[in-house]
Amino acid sequence: MQKIMRVVAIGVLMLCGLPAAAQQTLEAVKKRGQVVCGVDGSLPGFSLLNAVKEWEGMDVDLCRAIAAATLGDATKVQFV
Repeated sequence: MQKIMRVVAIGVLMLCGLPAAAQQTLEAVKKRGQVVCGVDGSLPGFSLLNAVKEWEGMDVDLCRAIAAATLGDATKVQFV
């Protein structure tokens, strides 16, 4: 998980040099206060609700890493 968070953090730092549209997207996410991620929910290993109704999988971990890198909190994710 920390390896993914480092990669995402580097990507976020690179946003400073991206076009205005990317910067606007980042600002919208920060203003909203959460990252919205689409998940399938039926792909074990990628995104799946476990027995206690918590999301798990690689896609879920990536969304949480993006939230941690952009908002400073891996729990600020809305899964849709």
